[in-house]
Amino acid sequence: MSELHQVAVFDVNSLPEWQLLVGADVAATPEAVKEQTDLEAEKRRTQCSLNCLTYLYEGGDANYAALTAVQADVVRLERAQFDELHDWFAETIPDEETYQTVQYIMLIHDLGKSSKLFDEMGVDRQSVDHDQILTDLLQASEHETQRADLVPTLHELSEEQQRLVKDVFRVQLNFGQFLQAEAPAAALEGVPSDLDPRAKDVFYIMHAMLDIAGVVGHKNPDSSVILNSPTYMSMVRAHVALANDEFANNVDRYDAYLGYRAEQFGVAMETMDEQQKAEAKAQVRLACMLRYATPEEFGELHEVFEQLDVPVKAILTTELNRDGINDRATLPYYAPAMLKALSENWDVTTACTYFAHALQEAHIADREARLAGQTGMVTAELGDLTRAFNQGTLEPAHANIRFAAKGEMLIPSVVQPDLANFEASPLFEGESLRGKRLLLVGMGGGSDGMQAAMLGKLLEQKYGAVTSGIVSVRTGDKPLLDLGRRVSTATNEITSATAAQGDWRFLEKILVEGDQGHPPVFMLHSAEAATVTANLRELAEDVGAEIVIGVDTGGDSLYLAAADEHSQVATTPDQDHSVLEGLAALGGEEDAIERTLSVVIAPGIDSPDYAREMLADARAARVVVDDLSVALVEETYRGWRMDGSASEEGRYGKTPFAWLKALEGQRGLTVLPLPAANVISTVNPWRTFVDIVPAMAEIFVMDAGRHQALVAPR
Repeated sequence: MSELHQVAVFDVNSLPEWQLLVGADVAATPEAVKEQTDLEAEKRRTQCSLNCLTYLYEGGDANYAALTAVQADVVRLERAQFDELHDWFAETIPDEETYQTVQYIMLIHDLGKSSKLFDEMGVDRQSVDHDQILTDLLQASEHETQRADLVPTLHELSEEQQRLVKDVFRVQLNFGQFLQAEAPAAALEGVPSDLDPRAKDVFYIMHAMLDIAGVVGHKNPDSSVILNSPTYMSMVRAHVALANDEFANNVDRYDAYLGYRAEQFGVAMETMDEQQKAEAKAQVRLACMLRYATPEEFGELHEVFEQLDVPVKAILTTELNRDGINDRATLPYYAPAMLKALSENWDVTTACTYFAHALQEAHIADREARLAGQTGMVTAELGDLTRAFNQGTLEPAHANIRFAAKGEMLIPSVVQPDLANFEASPLFEGESLRGKRLLLVGMGGGSDGMQAAMLGKLLEQKYGAVTSGIVSVRTGDKPLLDLGRRVSTATNEITSATAAQGDWRFLEKILVEGDQGHPPVFMLHSAEAATVTANLRELAEDVGAEIVIGVDTGGDSLYLAAADEHSQVATTPDQDHSVLEGLAALGGEEDAIERTLSVVIAPGIDSPDYAREMLADARAARVVVDDLSVALVEETYRGWRMDGSASEEGRYGKTPFAWLKALEGQRGLTVLPLPAANVISTVNPWRTFVDIVPAMAEIFVMDAGRHQALVAPR
């Protein structure tokens, strides 16, 4: 050790700031908390960073051996690289005062994980991240009292030292997030132009490098797993990208860094077309967040990516190509830790799939900003989820989440299914339908019309009923060309020649393909209750129907009508309510109709949280869906190509897809095979993830009048 570095510095381990890194009130980095009782994980990580500062500052064989002791041979930091770092540290830290400053920066850089800062500063812990709360503590004049209490050693430093410390934490760019491609390009906008050059050096290299070096320090603070050869090279290239003034903008600077990482993984993006580049960029960012370092690791990830469900690939590709400068992007805070937890505790496919769920939910939660054309990035906090995954208290299959904005953050909460199963419900006595002629009415149109046809097939198979007609109710803004015969004022038959006029999905067309072997299909172009009643009465007489059955898929017809104080809902069941009212008015003395029933297929997809009570009050009975029934549904949907195989051709529906998944026995968070354009839409993104529960495989039958009376305005 040279004479220059034989300095007597203060004993950093005796400073009072350490107290803020220990205890149950410290939100330790998620991957550091395998056990809830580990109260010193952040202290050990910080100690690891400080130890690495000593190793790199002093240099020499013993320090090289200590720093690299836990590293695998294939990625071990090379001795020449270690010596380069030592030379740079020695040049940048010329005296005791600078060394003290770096020590202090490393000691306090994660103090924002202590709830004491939030409590004393009067800030909601979920409203800002831990980096921002520390910056506010150090910078804001109104927090002078809290500074003296929480970081008392700061006031013992010289004015120059204090200025350097505060300057370092003025930088909003999290170098680790950039290095791991966790943050989009907009993160690079967070470097103040008036920053002291010395602060930039300390921040970009020392503070950031040492912070990253301590990432796995909770396992062993005496050595660094992360500061290996690939990480060192990535740091060098990241610094080159940040320091190079030849780049026109931060998007080019960011892409240059990703290009280097792609080369590191053996990926040549320059030969790809635009779609291939977009997918490759998404994969490179995923590989960086997973902390992969070799072409072999990337190759395994690429194989997983290629096998992902189409909607999942679309979400990952779209969201991980947003830069936040020319568009709106998401910063998935703690994504590397979450991806690592999911891949290690489950597998990489699960990690990528669940990450897509989180990104889509963040997109939906931030929809207003995107619709308004805002740029920048929104931070989605994933730390608590990651802790739960690591501690075994949560599984991705049962972690359906929604984000809510809180201050500058999007905070997730796990959504529990409203319904589990209905095994105790009374069974439907289907013999009353035997030999009866049925008119089945899809109350919400579209996929409800298809489900009505499917229900007719099931009732024929189970009870020997006869489907005399299928009706799909559509509002007047769904015009058709070349309709068949008119049956009533708003009802026409659909034929193979009928076509949609305008840009809307005419799913009912599928029911008349081939023009043979199917009951007549009709479109009722009105949801006004009186019109529905009059048209269905005439139609039932026309086809000789004895029983009329309204069909709702998903269960939104169980919501209370809008006049009720409990009816603030995310769905819009108005049409179902109006059609149900029209159905309930049938069956008078002048009608040949014997009964009017309503059926809910797959409750739980769009149902209210009080659906169970509504079904009980309506005296709903459960249809037994046996293996023969499931086989018929699967065969029929394959024939219609409504099984997900033709989604990109417009043959899709969220509720039938979820019903199929439930019938097939799938449970938990499941990807529905929706078209890519729907799931990544800015205007109206469709949730492609549904928490499938046994209730979604059920069919409930009830009296239409009793159903309508329960949901009617009161």
